[in-house]
Amino acid sequence: MRNLILHIGPPKTATTFLQEEVMSEIQATECATGPNLPVGSEKVGFGTLFCFSPNVWQSVGESAFRDLCGENQNEKDLLISGEGAFGGLVSPQPWMVESASKYGEYMELERALSIQSDVYSLTSHLEKLQSLSSKFGYRDLKVLFTIRRQDTKLASEYAEVSDKVRGASQENFEEWARYLVNDPLGYGASGGAKMDYFEWWKKISAVIGKNNIFVIPFELLKKDIREFLRMWLGYINVSEKEEIIHSILGKGGETHRNKRSTSKFTWSLSEPIKGPSNISIPAGRFLTALGLPFRVPLRWPDFSREEEIRLSDKLSDEILIAYEKSNRLLDESLPHLSLKRYDYF
Repeated sequence: MRNLILHIGPPKTATTFLQEEVMSEIQATECATGPNLPVGSEKVGFGTLFCFSPNVWQSVGESAFRDLCGENQNEKDLLISGEGAFGGLVSPQPWMVESASKYGEYMELERALSIQSDVYSLTSHLEKLQSLSSKFGYRDLKVLFTIRRQDTKLASEYAEVSDKVRGASQENFEEWARYLVNDPLGYGASGGAKMDYFEWWKKISAVIGKNNIFVIPFELLKKDIREFLRMWLGYINVSEKEEIIHSILGKGGETHRNKRSTSKFTWSLSEPIKGPSNISIPAGRFLTALGLPFRVPLRWPDFSREEEIRLSDKLSDEILIAYEKSNRLLDESLPHLSLKRYDYF
């Protein structure tokens, strides 16, 4: 019987590379990257469904799931890739879109929902999915979970959303990171606990079984892409894995390097997002005749932002100390991870 495999990210762990460069090469397994499911009159991203109550699978029903799995009538395994199951972190503040003055007062709807998604919610979703997928002939539900060292993950995520952060800066980044790691509310309710990878592995294993969750470190991909792909493709039993590896290495073997990462411990920040409207310059006809624009897109005024952030040794130590126990427990439970080699502890 075939298996249903979920690749759940989380964000900033080379999901785009795996979707666009690796899954596109797989023939032995059906692959669905970021699929949308019909829910009522709308299409909803597969990952977004994990932000809602697990009962959403009952309301979505078999018809929506059939859109995803029903076409796969050839007994192939089905691999679904999306980051929504992991959920998100509270946005750095002040957030330019309906900005709040401090953490916790306002977040846009999707961001707020994604924060609610946690390991306890995910395990309930997995139980519902197990039941639903079995009706379509899938024997086991499996999970692919890429982890990333918590300090570089936070830096990369901050740089990713920096275009929406008013006054994005080194100080603002450090305040946000420490809030998530050290503040009880930040850790427990705003996303910090989502980087406790041992808790994720333990809770997911209890639902689907230890053999049905595969954890692999992002750092292995950066250090040895061939070995990463052999392990990743090997777990999902891709028969043509050596051909795929050869093809990817033949293209240069490069992941899509995050354009914001300028060095090992430095990330560049993005320009602020455009404002809601344009400004018209007087004498527009005259400028048009000269081939010059007379409507200029506004950007949110932001004179205090900086160009880059740096992960200092002090901040890195603070973050890793907060997760040291979890990282050690995970490494002891899964020796193949070799997390000490990548300075997780």
